[in-house]
Amino acid sequence: MRSKVLADGFWRSGRNKLLLAIVAAAMGVGLAGCEKPAQAPAASAPPVTVANPTKRTVTDWDEFTGRFDAIEQVQVRARVTGFVMSVDFKDGAIVKAGDLLYVIDPR
Repeated sequence: MRSKVLADGFWRSGRNKLLLAIVAAAMGVGLAGCEKPAQAPAASAPPVTVANPTKRTVTDWDEFTGRFDAIEQVQVRARVTGFVMSVDFKDGAIVKAGDLLYVIDPR
C-alpha cells in the first residue's frame, strides 16, 4: 500500500514529469543515431611513382663537443740567462730525453 502512495505522489510533481520527458527525448535521440550510415562508393587508387633503390657504402660518423686534456704535462724553465736564438721543435711533437729544444745566445 505504501508504495502505491509514493508512486502517486511522484507523478503529481511537475518537475518529475519534466524529467521524464527529458529522459524519453534523450533516449529517442540516442536510438535514432544507431542507424547505419549509407556506404560511400570506393575511391580509385591514387597514382604512385616507383624508384629503384641504390646500393652504396654509408659511413657513420658523429660530432661531439668537448676538449682534451694531456695525460702528462711539462714546464720548460730557463736555468741560464740569455736570448733564445731558435726553437728546434714543433708544438705537439713528441720529444725524447736529450732532444734539442732551444738554442740560446751564448754571450
